[in-house]
Amino acid sequence: MRLTHIIRQAKAYRTRIQFPLLRGRPAWCDHIEKILVSSYPEMGIDVRVRTGSIVLTHPQGSVNLKQLAALVRSQAHVLETLAPASVSSDSSCFFSENHSISQGHLPGKILAASGLYLAWLTVGHVLFPATFLASGVFSLPFVLTLGLAWPIQKKAVENVKATGKADMSLISTGLLYISLFTGHVLPALAVAWMYNVSAWMEARVKNHARRLVRDMFTGRQTQVFVLVDGVEVSMDIDRVKEGDVLVLHQGQAILVDGTVVKGRILVNEAAMTGESFPVVKTGGDKVLAGTFVEDGQAHVRVEKIGEHTRMAAIIRLIEAGEEDHGQMGKTSLKISQAMVPVSLTLGGLALLLTGSPVMAMTFMMVTCPCALRLSTSTAVSVAISNAASRGILIKGGSHVETAGKVNLVVLDKTGTITSPVPRITGVERLDKRYKEDTILGFAFLVLKTWNHPLGRAIVRKAEQASLDVPACSDRKLFTARGGVATILSGVSPRKVFAGTLDFMVHQKVDVSRLQKFPANEEQSSVYVAVDGHLIGCIHVSHVIRNDVSPDSLKKLRTLGVSSIVLLTGDTEQGTKKTAGLLPFDEVRWAMSPEEKAQWIESCRSSCPHAVIAMAGDGINDTPAFSRADVSFAVGETGEDITLEYADVVLQKGGVDALVHTLEIGQHALRVMKESYAITIGANSLTLALMISGVISPVAGALVHNLITGAAVLNAAKKDKNKNLSDFKRRKT
Repeated sequence: MRLTHIIRQAKAYRTRIQFPLLRGRPAWCDHIEKILVSSYPEMGIDVRVRTGSIVLTHPQGSVNLKQLAALVRSQAHVLETLAPASVSSDSSCFFSENHSISQGHLPGKILAASGLYLAWLTVGHVLFPATFLASGVFSLPFVLTLGLAWPIQKKAVENVKATGKADMSLISTGLLYISLFTGHVLPALAVAWMYNVSAWMEARVKNHARRLVRDMFTGRQTQVFVLVDGVEVSMDIDRVKEGDVLVLHQGQAILVDGTVVKGRILVNEAAMTGESFPVVKTGGDKVLAGTFVEDGQAHVRVEKIGEHTRMAAIIRLIEAGEEDHGQMGKTSLKISQAMVPVSLTLGGLALLLTGSPVMAMTFMMVTCPCALRLSTSTAVSVAISNAASRGILIKGGSHVETAGKVNLVVLDKTGTITSPVPRITGVERLDKRYKEDTILGFAFLVLKTWNHPLGRAIVRKAEQASLDVPACSDRKLFTARGGVATILSGVSPRKVFAGTLDFMVHQKVDVSRLQKFPANEEQSSVYVAVDGHLIGCIHVSHVIRNDVSPDSLKKLRTLGVSSIVLLTGDTEQGTKKTAGLLPFDEVRWAMSPEEKAQWIESCRSSCPHAVIAMAGDGINDTPAFSRADVSFAVGETGEDITLEYADVVLQKGGVDALVHTLEIGQHALRVMKESYAITIGANSLTLALMISGVISPVAGALVHNLITGAAVLNAAKKDKNKNLSDFKRRKT
């Protein structure tokens, strides 16, 4: 055995050398990696099973590739004794040819080439019907048809194994082979090609939806900084291994699950946990893939990568939801199974009355309801894709359908009606010698570069007020806590502190006077002190969201929602102030999580035809989620368990995103019904034309497949609703 190699990349700090014989042999790759690690302990070494490449990271200098290649070749006799196992099933080659076949179609390039060949054969057959098409067993059209039939047959067998019953896909496969072996090669080729194209269209829609969902979490970042012998080395994320130490900087997305080993960062976890404020992460704290570093720097030890991260688990959950095609999908499956005896009966009658096997086969083929299943699946995938492009994660086709039928909406107040973006609601003077503008100005001086929601709220307010502030120096910020600066005004410089209460205590500021002022649990506060003396407090709270207005609730009513209810655990005073600004049909306050769930149960008992949607963001909403027909988590503010439990996650927006989810659901239901009408109506007409002799059985088979393609295309069309376009433009 000869282990040849190819140098794919050679840089000062990174080299990739490929040994083709290592490709697809994990046991061999594992052995080579162990040998190289022991021989070159100063280098980072990664042997990749998929490509057979050895990736070397050597920030200390260049490496002798001839010596390394010789070391690998010297292991040939050892490798021959190891089992050359194939690549594991969790390979990341998602769009491989095998994956295409498993989805019921050949790859797109093969379909394009075979389509051109089919068109050429069809034209030639029309011009020279007697001699043009060779129908021998080993002719090119015959072999091509067998190739196109393979994924159809594979899918049919999988369906039988899954359901234990024969459906129309199995009968269609049998008819395809009968047509082929009885000499009707051209119609068999056309039918097989159209079936593959329909499945390819369906797969394209699904893959597009999955890419959109993944991009929502990860963005476009593919490079990370890995700490190698104290040096930061930039490398592709797919080269990172468990145990590596990543260096995270401000503005970077976190692409792995891991533990902070050094440093302090402020992490925005809204995409994963829905936490409205960034969370401080220091030594020993866990970080999750799909989150974002807003401030600071830290070293993180990698614990999980790729498909093993929690982000990937959530994505898989959403992708698995595509296989849940809802009630209409289940109905189409039942129709497919019920049509088996009907199709066989019609085929038998056609054979008895006409004596033509071709007519009998065509009758059974035209009555195949495959278009119903394909169009349902496509409509669901398009709906999930459209929602994902707007920051809405729908976890299954059944939730798409239910969203299209909602007629009663229940809303929580905090985080759903109120804004996740904090605003200054007041400045409290703890020392009457200082005016409110002075307190705000001091806080602005210290915190104007503090990358924290509280700091941004203060900066926005100060800039709006056009405050005249003195100069300062020696500004120092502390991640997620606050800052200190020296003001250069007056007789002598003064040291000003601004930040959280814990920060004040840590800076030895006297906070005893706060005992005279009762705390407001509904507000967050930034404290301001001068020379260790507390002078004021800036209150920040959440007000009504920008997307919540009487007009937004009216949009819900135009979609068939007859009742909008506000259920909250807030006090009567706080609730009435908010509810008085919006046209709710019913408002209830001081409700426990159990009482919210009981209210929904009571409503269902009194209104059995109600389809109830519940939208909330807190853990206290999950009992109500379990009682509602479809639940919506407001992802900007939602807690971890809420996002896990909800059927739909509104990652961007609140009530307006809820409105557009209902519109997407209604559009999906509408195109499903249209595709059903196209399929049933057009196929019935085709049967009538065949019976009357207007078209031949071969033409009928081709028309049936064109109808299937038309139904899938109709299901794939997007909603041209102007509101959806406006919503997408606002979010962009």
